Amino acid sequence: GVRATLIEPAATDTALWDTIERERFSGLPERGGMLGAEAVAQAVLYAVSQAAAVAVPNLILEHS
Repeated sequence: GVRATLIEPAATDTALWDTIERERFSGLPERGGMLGAEAVAQAVLYAVSQAAAVAVPNLILEHS
């Protein structure tokens, strides 16, 4: 009765990015091009709210 889902979000705009010194690291995504935390939360809710007969083994999230 246990199901597992791997949720792979791309860069997500959270407070974690506030601690990174952007000038020290080249190639970091701009925050405006990141996923919103709400969008990731909605995807998680989607995965866990599926019927028992439905498997969502992997969910890859990207900013469009």
